Amino acid sequence: MLLRKNIWTGPRLFLLATLLLYFTAPVFGQTEDPPPAGDAPALPTGETIRAFEPEDITRRIQDLKKQRNTFPTSPEAASAQQQGVAVEAVQARRATLKTLLSAYEKLLLVTEKKAALAKEDEGLRLKLAAKPERHVGRKPPFTLNFYDNLLDRLEVAVQKKEDLQRTINMAATARNAAEQRAAQTDRQLQELQTEAANQAPDPNRQWALATATVAAEAAVVMLQAEKIIQANLDQRVALQDMTLNLLKAQTGWVYDRLEFNEKSLSMQLERLDARQADLERTRRTLLAEQKQVETRWLEAQKALGDNVYRERAPLLEAGLQARESWLNTYHIVIDQLQKRIRLIESLKVLWRNRCELVKGNAVEREQLVKWHEAVTDDLKRLDEQLKLEQRYQVTLQTQIAALEKQLADRSLAEAVKQQVTIRLKSNKRRVERRNEYIGEILGALQLTQRFDRELALRLGQAGWGTRVWAFMAKSRAWGALIIFMGSLLAALLVRLLINRVLLRLAARSRFHLDDVFFKIVHRPAEWSIILVGITLALRWSYSDMKGTAVWVAVVKTLLVLIWSVAALRFLGRIGQDAVKHWRQAGRQGTEIIRMGETAARLILIAGAIFLFLSIWDINITPLLASAGIAGVAVALAAQETLANLFGGISVMLDQPFKIGDYVILDSGERGEVTAIGMRSTRIMTRDEVMISIPNSVITNAKIINESAPKPRFRVRVRIGVAYGSDIDQVEAILLDVAQKSRRVVKAPHPRVRLRTFGDSSLDFELLCWGFTPEQKGILIHELNCAIYKEFNKAGIVIPFPQRDVYLHRMPAGPNTGDTNSNEQP
Repeated sequence: MLLRKNIWTGPRLFLLATLLLYFTAPVFGQTEDPPPAGDAPALPTGETIRAFEPEDITRRIQDLKKQRNTFPTSPEAASAQQQGVAVEAVQARRATLKTLLSAYEKLLLVTEKKAALAKEDEGLRLKLAAKPERHVGRKPPFTLNFYDNLLDRLEVAVQKKEDLQRTINMAATARNAAEQRAAQTDRQLQELQTEAANQAPDPNRQWALATATVAAEAAVVMLQAEKIIQANLDQRVALQDMTLNLLKAQTGWVYDRLEFNEKSLSMQLERLDARQADLERTRRTLLAEQKQVETRWLEAQKALGDNVYRERAPLLEAGLQARESWLNTYHIVIDQLQKRIRLIESLKVLWRNRCELVKGNAVEREQLVKWHEAVTDDLKRLDEQLKLEQRYQVTLQTQIAALEKQLADRSLAEAVKQQVTIRLKSNKRRVERRNEYIGEILGALQLTQRFDRELALRLGQAGWGTRVWAFMAKSRAWGALIIFMGSLLAALLVRLLINRVLLRLAARSRFHLDDVFFKIVHRPAEWSIILVGITLALRWSYSDMKGTAVWVAVVKTLLVLIWSVAALRFLGRIGQDAVKHWRQAGRQGTEIIRMGETAARLILIAGAIFLFLSIWDINITPLLASAGIAGVAVALAAQETLANLFGGISVMLDQPFKIGDYVILDSGERGEVTAIGMRSTRIMTRDEVMISIPNSVITNAKIINESAPKPRFRVRVRIGVAYGSDIDQVEAILLDVAQKSRRVVKAPHPRVRLRTFGDSSLDFELLCWGFTPEQKGILIHELNCAIYKEFNKAGIVIPFPQRDVYLHRMPAGPNTGDTNSNEQP
């Protein structure tokens, strides 16, 4: 709570609290004489040595040097024998003492640096409090050269701040490593102390305990040094911000007092003329050399064409490639020289215009507009040239790497290697020339950008932002107020844009979600702009406040929270609309929508939590690893459950059947689908028996849906009549019975077909359709009863299988006296 209050009350209180925390931290060890070799020295504490006192650190360093001298480098065997320990233990103790001594020396260095930064901070504050002209070093009027020097210093300061930011990131990594090392050495020391307390005294164990104590002290000291390094870097960033503010104020003050100077212009033009003449001489020399290279290239090409020996072909090809590479190098370099000469011509014009601009009213507005248009074109052209040259440079580096790899091949002939070396040299020459050209482009781009800003300030059209920026640079308080008011204005414009334009356009569309989206993001967008504006204002006003980093983290956390809540609300509305739409369409599977909505919410919440942890520099790697292991464990333990879950999702999405459909399973069961769950599907048979089938089984089963694609079903009634019956009458009776039934669909119309001529009957089939599958049994029953009654009335015989049995007496055989005959007389 105190830290938060200090942040809000101002940077000085926050800095004071931070320094108090540093000065009360236990950092150093004792200053007494080192203990004997077998005793464990005590770890440094704040009770024995005052924190951050260079004198105490110096005394501790002297004591460590004396203690190190008690372990001579040779003979180590004698020292080990005297102490009763192994030689390796003596060597480890000496190395550990050396590490501790290095840690204290590093701590002394960073502590002295901290004091120097404090003095520099005081000096910069005094300069910022004074007027800019007191620290310019010269009196007005000023020349363009002096003004450009200030701009160069300003750009160097900006680059230095960026480098410091990268160094801070590396320092944070080093501090984390030091914390891990301190924790590791502390655990090792505790283990050795426990072992020494539970076992009998042993010189080797006591020696190892003393060495571990020294190592733990070194880790603690190194950690404190890393903390001070990080604090010094933060202080250097704050000092660099103050330097930037001072340079901005001085630059603005000098620009307002620039004066045309013919001598300065003539010096610049003479320098450019000399450079141009030097480039012209170099170009003429290269043109002469190019002719000689072209002659050698033609000779190499002719030699390769006239060659009849296969073994010489690789060498001749390598020589031709080397000469061709040099020829291309000359072409490219000469072309670059021509471009550099034209660039110098444009710089001459730019310098003349800049000097004319300094005259003020001597240049008409129309001329300024023409200059501004020309400068805009020049900036675009220079930017394109810079990108093109940088791409070429990357390609050249790739070619150089390939040639160096080729030279590393031991199987390559020595003569071929010489030609490859020539190609490598030519490519390196291109890189050197291209680097020179890129440097000149960057210088011209920098000068052109300065002239563009100066023109914008003088014109007053579309340049009001530059003037406001200059005003903000002179006063940090007014600058912070302008930034904050600008954020409020931007938030108001966003509100008007959403309420007056976007919501009205969304109301005209057929979709409903666009209205919901704009209504939900209305407030988060406004608060995001305001929070960012407050952050920028604080950074501008208190550029040296360490608490700004904490405030930025708080703003990021609030932004993530605001947009996460908005996203959750939008997901909820999407889920509600999807469920409503599916229910209105009569579709099943709203459970999938709910499950998908829940999964999306969980993913969004997890992402927000990871963002929170990342914002506050909390390592999330262990959490990710734990989540991965837990996911694998859950997947292995719940394979069947997951299979049923995804099976249910598949059934709901594919919809082979829905609740109320009559289905026939591949096992023969028939019934009505009563429920489709995430684990199983339930079917009620005609026998009032409930069958529960796992979804993983039902997705791989063959299912006949009698209710799809239409709820009506077809009934086939087979009936046989005796041969000789009137088939027209039979057909008429069957159609009449079907048409009179209230359970038969009128369209499609019933049909009668004579299928086969049976053994004892004419086999007819009545084809008709019922309304719903559950009426199949009763419909067939009613049709059979009505057909039987109508056939009886019409006298139509329904045949059935009959068998006639005849008994015959066998005649007597020719030998009536046969005793074996079974016939009776």
